[in-house]
Amino acid sequence: YADFAALWLAKQAVQQNQFTLANQQLNWVVTHSSQPMLVELAQLRLARIAIAEQKPQQALAFLPTQKNSIFE
Repeated sequence: YADFAALWLAKQAVQQNQFTLANQQLNWVVTHSSQPMLVELAQLRLARIAIAEQKPQQALAFLPTQKNSIFE
């Protein structure tokens, strides 16, 4: 449940324009989750935050690059 809690906290942080806190929560999911779907979801959300912060190159770095991506 910790993964879902971190995703929810990140959502709340984004709604309050606290992008640094949202990044911390999402990076925690990427680092600690054992569920590939949640890792990719967190990476996509990190990319969206980077776009909102006008950092397109950073956004590209967050996008999943695995051939077997669940979002293909």
